[in-house]
Amino acid sequence: MGTFHNACLELQDVLGQVDHECQSIPVQLNAFRTYVADYALDKLRLRLLTIGNWIIRSVESLYKQHDGGGYVCIFMRENGGLGIHWVEDKEIVADRAWFKARGSTVLSEDEAISIIVLLIDELTKRDWARVVYWINRYGMRIDL
Repeated sequence: MGTFHNACLELQDVLGQVDHECQSIPVQLNAFRTYVADYALDKLRLRLLTIGNWIIRSVESLYKQHDGGGYVCIFMRENGGLGIHWVEDKEIVADRAWFKARGSTVLSEDEAISIIVLLIDELTKRDWARVVYWINRYGMRIDL
């Protein structure tokens, strides 16, 4: 009888340990989920900063090449990425509705950087959807 009782106590002890370990699994999974989410946020933030830096450097380069005479415009093309172009006359790109009807959004450098800043702000709110959508739509290809 003593051996059976000892076996029951030992089983009860082992089951208590298993129960304790099982209760810690959700905590560990949550920590892992947070780690993965933070990694993904960092990757998105880095992509946006890279795009923003590319815009600033490209604009500076174009202004130097053309001695400041003219205008920089940035084209956002759905599934076509971003393109930075130099135009001598602002009127060339003034009809934004015309470009929009043909699948391009024309922006100034300030407007483009503002979009990047707004998207980084979205990440601080942990709102990934708009950021991922924008990067997939416009931020996959950048060209000059």
